[in-house]
Amino acid sequence: MAAVAEVNVSGVGRFINIRPNLVSSLIARENMNFSETVGAEKVPLAFIPEITRTTDRFDEVVREAMKTRLTIAAGTILKPRDVKEIDGLGIKSFVSPAHSVFVAGELRKHQSLKWSPGVSHPDELDELVRIVRDSNLTRDQVVGLKAFPTFCSDAAALKKALEGPYRIIIDELKLKLELVTGDLPGNAVVVTTPLEFEVAAFEAPEESTIYIGSPKGGRGLQTVLDIQAASLDYPEFNGLPVAAFGGVNNDNIPELLQGGVGNFGTSTLFTPDIVSAAAKSDYDPGTAAAFALMKTIKRALA
Repeated sequence: MAAVAEVNVSGVGRFINIRPNLVSSLIARENMNFSETVGAEKVPLAFIPEITRTTDRFDEVVREAMKTRLTIAAGTILKPRDVKEIDGLGIKSFVSPAHSVFVAGELRKHQSLKWSPGVSHPDELDELVRIVRDSNLTRDQVVGLKAFPTFCSDAAALKKALEGPYRIIIDELKLKLELVTGDLPGNAVVVTTPLEFEVAAFEAPEESTIYIGSPKGGRGLQTVLDIQAASLDYPEFNGLPVAAFGGVNNDNIPELLQGGVGNFGTSTLFTPDIVSAAAKSDYDPGTAAAFALMKTIKRALA
């Protein structure tokens, strides 16, 4: 089993959407940032709340979270105005599902912000490095890579993965997402990655249909390892952490950890069983889910 030096977990969007008034209680406890003894080694565990831009009452939730001692990250940053907004709110790091040239261009004006752009497969690194160089971004501004979606077996899974972060855009433009089946119209737009979808969505007229094909990435642990290996060829990305996002849950977290991947994000921990158990105890759903996650991590590393 590959060694994991530390485990960094981010992403709690679903919980925050449900109960924003409990943000401050989610992780502001000693047992949410600690070291687990695994054999003779101590593995640091950090649980970082990433508040997605699609969260209801985003500004309110961020302000509440900023009252705690926690390091807050913003997620699903898609547009230049999103970058301006989070800087104004005091957030210092953010992630995106893809790597928009427009986001990079705005980031250049906000030197204190740190970005982890999304990459779905290694071939996208050429485009990303061009964007980083053309935008004159520094090494201090691009601090990680987001492998998204990490677990995505087919077109249906990719459609589901896209509908989360791009929900606002889909609703605003009244876009229709359809799977590729049979013959398509001659002018059909087919996408196989989040970046392709993002470009198509921003260029599409209202009420357009975008067709979802088989994903180019999404092969789980192997996707993350391939992006990690390819990133070594670029001075801008060499040594940056690659985090697994998209389809990550308690069932496949052991695969990531046992493969040496200690950075991942998940917002699917709040199962009916956890919510039900929390309702009958002194713990809110966020704390109950976090404990369940920590147990999964400890078992996987043992």
